Amino acid sequence: MSLAPFIGLTALIACAVGAVFIAGRRAGRSAAEVKAKDAEIRTLKDVNDAKARMLDAAANAPRDRDALAQRVRDGTF
Repeated sequence: MSLAPFIGLTALIACAVGAVFIAGRRAGRSAAEVKAKDAEIRTLKDVNDAKARMLDAAANAPRDRDALAQRVRDGTF
């Protein structure tokens, strides 16, 4: 009885398992890249929102000390 068919079958199974393993690693890497990109986009949105709030606050700020004093007197500060 020859061992060649069993060795060939074992090699074929090993190659198939290796291919599945490599495909899994690639899929995991892709998922990690997507997750990192989503986190980066979320951070950029947060930074943009903070900048917009700062610009709005600056636009609504009193122009000088007299305007500040008037707003304090009016109670609109």
